[in-house]
Amino acid sequence: SRKPLCGKSRKCSKPNSHQGRCDSSRTFHAFWKSSSSHVALKRKGELQEQNKRLSQDIEAKKARLDEYEGQIQTSVAQKDAVEEELQSLQKSVEEKEDEVKQQEEKVTQLNEQYHKFKSLLEQKGFSVARRKNASTTCDMITNVNSSTKYRRRQETKNVLEFIHGGKEGSIYGAWDYISSTADNQTMDTLISGLKRGKYLQGLFDKTMKGYQNSDEALKQAVFMKYQNFLSRRKYALVCKTQSSVFDPNSDLWVPRNIKCLGLDLRVPNIAISDKRVENFVRSLDIGHVNQIPNAPGVSRTITGLVFMIIDLHLRLPYLFRKLIWFNDNINHFIMQFSDDGAPESSQLTMSIGSLTSWNFGDRVRSRDFQYILHCVSRGEKDEVLQSIWKQHTDEMEMLEGNIFVVSNKQCTVEFQPSADMSWQSWANNELNQAATYPSPYANVSKGNMCTMGATIGMGEEDLFKPYTLEVRNSHVKRVNEFMISLPSSLNEKNRHSRKLQFMAENGIRQLGTPRIGIGINDGAGERSTRVDFVNASNQKFVCDLDNALSSNHKEDFGELGRGLGYLASVIKDHYNDEAQRHKKLPVRLIGDQAIALANFSFRLIDALKVLDESPAQKLERLALGKIAQFLRNAGALFNKIEVSPSYLGELTEFCTLYFNLHALFFSLDVNVTVWTVGYAIPYHATKLYESYKVGYGIISLQAKEAKHSGVKNDLDLTNRSNKTTEKGKWWQVMRANYVRAFYLPEHQPMPSSYTSRFKFRLPSQLNSSNFCNCGREKEINDYICEVCVDARVTVQCAEGQQLIPEVLSPLKPVLCSVCNERFPDTVTYEAHKSVHLCSKQPVGPATNSRNLNPRNMKVSDLKMELQSRQLSTSGNKDVLIRRLEGTLASETI
Repeated sequence: SRKPLCGKSRKCSKPNSHQGRCDSSRTFHAFWKSSSSHVALKRKGELQEQNKRLSQDIEAKKARLDEYEGQIQTSVAQKDAVEEELQSLQKSVEEKEDEVKQQEEKVTQLNEQYHKFKSLLEQKGFSVARRKNASTTCDMITNVNSSTKYRRRQETKNVLEFIHGGKEGSIYGAWDYISSTADNQTMDTLISGLKRGKYLQGLFDKTMKGYQNSDEALKQAVFMKYQNFLSRRKYALVCKTQSSVFDPNSDLWVPRNIKCLGLDLRVPNIAISDKRVENFVRSLDIGHVNQIPNAPGVSRTITGLVFMIIDLHLRLPYLFRKLIWFNDNINHFIMQFSDDGAPESSQLTMSIGSLTSWNFGDRVRSRDFQYILHCVSRGEKDEVLQSIWKQHTDEMEMLEGNIFVVSNKQCTVEFQPSADMSWQSWANNELNQAATYPSPYANVSKGNMCTMGATIGMGEEDLFKPYTLEVRNSHVKRVNEFMISLPSSLNEKNRHSRKLQFMAENGIRQLGTPRIGIGINDGAGERSTRVDFVNASNQKFVCDLDNALSSNHKEDFGELGRGLGYLASVIKDHYNDEAQRHKKLPVRLIGDQAIALANFSFRLIDALKVLDESPAQKLERLALGKIAQFLRNAGALFNKIEVSPSYLGELTEFCTLYFNLHALFFSLDVNVTVWTVGYAIPYHATKLYESYKVGYGIISLQAKEAKHSGVKNDLDLTNRSNKTTEKGKWWQVMRANYVRAFYLPEHQPMPSSYTSRFKFRLPSQLNSSNFCNCGREKEINDYICEVCVDARVTVQCAEGQQLIPEVLSPLKPVLCSVCNERFPDTVTYEAHKSVHLCSKQPVGPATNSRNLNPRNMKVSDLKMELQSRQLSTSGNKDVLIRRLEGTLASETI
């Protein structure tokens, strides 16, 4: 067999696994040399060798090409550098040439100025003297035909340009010389004569035109129209009179001129048109306002309005500085809400709801700080208002107790009700003027209304109990149970009559559940404040005044009465009318009239004095004078906002003495107003001061009534439409209120125009040592006047809460021999005597009415007292107590 050849090399001819090196002697068959594969492999090897040589050539050529490109770039850079250097040299040459030209021009100008100035200095003596004799005057420079003016102007120009270095410098230099040297008269003459006055007129027109197109002019126009309640025609007339004046001879409007520096300058028309003002106002965002469904009116949300008010007063520094805080509770706002109705027209009634804040201080009495909550053509007690206030109170409950961030400050809100007694009764859903229990502030009845020394509170020792929500709900439950117990056969009229009778006998005022959930019992006394004497407590005073006036005791009474002399004719007409003479006087003194009566009531009291005055008449006159004095002093206190710690003691003293004098000397005239002044005002004033350290005047109704809120003026400016669109009258009213209440305080602020009137309740002469506290003159060494000396006994009775013997005898001279009761006249005594004669009970010494307290009596004693007065004894103890209280009120104290 054939041995295998070496496997290490294909050329080795030695056998496999041989020793030593391989040789290259292996021979191949000729076929392999001529085979296609051998030829292809050989050709492939040749081609690869050629490709290798070509690649090496290309790389070498590429390297040489890169070298050439580098050399070219270097050459280009050198060329650019040379060109830049050449340009720099050319620019430098041009700058040097320009500098040379400028220097040549300056030299030329200096030569020209020098020659001009030299020609002026080298003038001959004749020319100098002529200039002195014909100096430049105002007439010369204003004369266009004067050749001397133009020649001297050119000479002046030459000199000034030489001194100040050119034309522009000469202008500034000339003005500096004129302004520092000329007097005011010369300056006025020069300015007014500039361009024959056309320059000044043009400057004036340009200034006014610029002002007309400014935002400040638009703000001023908005202020003028809305702050003065101007209609479109009145606003146009005011604008027209600013630039024009009416000539009655030619029946035309002619331009208005003003004198300025001796010139008649025409005043340009710079007024903003009413259309532009209204378009601007319509573009304002007035907040969230809604149309009231099924009623002509609009309403804001409590939340939106409260935040708008707080944001305004926190953002504006001058408003923020005037805010007051209660109990050092910073950023705690107490908002007072109110609603009041007033006639909108002869056919329509309107109701205006508003918000203000106790934090405004005495500004709560200003209508500028009353923010409209809703306005609607409905009465204040309409069903629509009930749903509106339901929404308002729901929002109030949501806001109270939460913290809100307004103007980057954490704020809290509290709500307090209005002091309107009529609206309070409607909100509480109670009788406004109940016959048996007339007061909404406590359970006072006609039987115990004259009680002196009582108190208001929830304790057992308190005679008068305020109406709480729990008490109201219990009364509603009792009334509902009673109505269910009535026979179904009764008609509606009888059912209502039975209901009122049940409410009267049980001391209930509540007709149903309260309409408003927020307590509204803190407003006692506002109506007493406004009505003061005539409408309630001092009706007898005005009636007695008629008798004094009829006697013509004071011929100059009108002068002494300080504007109240018209009462004489009113009283005479009232008593001359047979049909009206037994009714109350149709007189209501409020505002300035009430203040005048408070200041000078002592003069009217003195007018009651007659020559043949009896002791009883004198006591009544003195008591009436002290009533007026104590009410005046109380009014000066409970109308204050900022008070001292002694405030409560003084107020309680004056109110108590006022009430006690009424109860002792004019018991028949004691009504709910007198009781409110005597009891409710001190009680609620104490609550306010203890809670907020603020006076009772903070709840004043001033500026909160619809007729005083400015809405009437806004309605006069509307088109009186009843549309429910955004062009309706109430939308216009709400927009106008926004402008005055929110926009103008921010963009056109002005000081508050409100001035408190309540500080004038005390006469100014009280500070003098020649006048007594009552207002009358006295001797300097005396402590009080003679009238007050005589009136000491009446004050002593009021302090002791009973008539002392020296007063009782002349005031009530008639003595009952059966029960030892005293009476002022025989008519009253005969009426009392008939009770004894008709009584079925054995007649014996009766108990003094003043000493009876039905609430402390047993049922048997109550029935005995009722039987002695021929009254029914049916019912439980509460009914018997109220029945006896009612009859005791008609008996003389």
